[in-house]
Amino acid sequence: MKNIVYFFVSALLFIQPLFSQNSHKPNSTEGKTPDIFINFVSNESPVNAGNLLATGILEATFSNFAGNSVPMSIAFDGTYYWVVGGGFSTGLVAQLDVNYNLITTQDVGIDFRAVFFNPIDGEVYAKNYGLDLLRLHTNPFDGGYDVIFTGIFQDFQSKACVSADGSILFDHINGTARSYDFNTGSVINTFTLDLQHDLNWPRGNLLAHTGTYLLTVAGDMVYAYSDVDGSFIASCNLPGMVPTEWSMCYTNGMFFIADDVGTTWYAWTIDDGIVPVELVSFTATADNGNVQLSWATATEMNNQGFEVQRKSSNGEYENVAFVDGYGTTTETQVYSFVDREVPEGVYSYRLKQIDYDGSFEYSNEVTVEVITPLEFTLEQNYPNPFNPSTVIDYSVAQDGFVSLEVYNLLGETVATLVNGIQKAGKYQVTFDASELTSGIYIYNLKSGSFNSVKKMILMK
Repeated sequence: MKNIVYFFVSALLFIQPLFSQNSHKPNSTEGKTPDIFINFVSNESPVNAGNLLATGILEATFSNFAGNSVPMSIAFDGTYYWVVGGGFSTGLVAQLDVNYNLITTQDVGIDFRAVFFNPIDGEVYAKNYGLDLLRLHTNPFDGGYDVIFTGIFQDFQSKACVSADGSILFDHINGTARSYDFNTGSVINTFTLDLQHDLNWPRGNLLAHTGTYLLTVAGDMVYAYSDVDGSFIASCNLPGMVPTEWSMCYTNGMFFIADDVGTTWYAWTIDDGIVPVELVSFTATADNGNVQLSWATATEMNNQGFEVQRKSSNGEYENVAFVDGYGTTTETQVYSFVDREVPEGVYSYRLKQIDYDGSFEYSNEVTVEVITPLEFTLEQNYPNPFNPSTVIDYSVAQDGFVSLEVYNLLGETVATLVNGIQKAGKYQVTFDASELTSGIYIYNLKSGSFNSVKKMILMK
């Protein structure tokens, strides 16, 4: 889900809430281009399938690290990308970092047709050249897999994907789409996509789910359909490239597709027009060593929740909590979290908002200073012994009447240093004993029920 809602009417307008627009995008700039406006086509007017069919940005390109003869799909699990392929040379799964750099590959021995991440259990799943649903071993990544369901899909060649919240599977073969309960594998619905292109194999199999729409591709055109009845919504083209008819997916808030020779993946920043998570406030206040965080959203779509992250003035961000989101809602939602017993210092906080598909965005930072709770204290004077003046430090824990007096050993008051209302805080006074004789003196701090006495020595 994105923070910027575009209205493609007569001009491209945008609204940016508190989340950064591209904060969850990889840092890679390979193949990056300026904004590319995608031509809008529809069989209805006015119809807008969102940013997906209004504008897109080519974010990056990267090699087909899976090493298979035909690239098939990509999935992002919040930390890593997983790339699979199929065809004549099969079985490799590639693990990439967030910037699309290859970490390692494993030979799983499977001719893949799709791979996708399920946010419900945090696992990566794949469909083979067959009818089975597999769970890949990604933690640790050991080249193994488990068979979850056998014989549930429509066809060996069909492509599969999962809904944004992970509850529904979809597959597609030559115009027929089917939805399945992810937990049981049972069929929920079968419907026909109102395809706007021919069904020549393999283009009739491609399928991705954005959180709102089902997508297919033919040539350089992307088509969006209802995920309930398959009705055609709209279409757009991807200029500047000739995509393959084998591979496409939607993950981490981006549309991925390989070129026609299968050697390069393209990552497009697009949006499907869903309601964004719009953060309207985020504040932090410190109180007695605790930090109270409060934030509110105006709308949410597929919002899994928020990681609360904190860093000190010279440190790095670390996760301190996770707060569940409300999923999808158009009503204002208010959140709070108390970070308890935080050491004294200056801290920055931010929110990492995470979608069900693993994509995420960061909020703006808020800064707060944590001060150790004050106590009533009376410190030893310095210097001591002294001649003719000395300094006395003390602290007041709460607003109130404060007196600080000096006595000789006969109990007679020789100086009144403080006598009045003071706010809570730390204080310092200087006692000048130029008119007094050498000897031992007593100083006494009183405030409410607090009473503290210390001795000092005047030596002339």
